[in-house]
Amino acid sequence: MNFGGEWHWEILVTASVITTVPMIILFFIGQRSFVEGIATTGSKG
Repeated sequence: MNFGGEWHWEILVTASVITTVPMIILFFIGQRSFVEGIATTGSKG
């Protein structure tokens, strides 16, 4: 992203945030369901 010899940091930061935030959200959603699945399986005895 080097336009005319200068870096546009706002574009790089925006692209990084747009790429990272959905992965973090999916991680937390998946982590919660994974832990609930283990807890439910362990309590069925």
